[in-house]
Amino acid sequence: MSNHTKPSFINPDERYLSDRQIAKRFDIHRTSPWKWAAQGKFPQPVRLSERVTRWRLSDVLAWEKGAYHE
Repeated sequence: MSNHTKPSFINPDERYLSDRQIAKRFDIHRTSPWKWAAQGKFPQPVRLSERVTRWRLSDVLAWEKGAYHE
């Protein structure tokens, strides 16, 4: 999954959201944030480990406010 951003470090003070949590937050299907991110319409997820990819809550909040810039 080369389109995921790999963080140089993981901020322990940051909250991370799964696709299920984002789907529930916006009442959408859980594949939608993946599609939106691939289209550049939503923040890119970050890979936290080999099998765990999440979105930074701070990125999602900025996107909600319209202030997100990739």
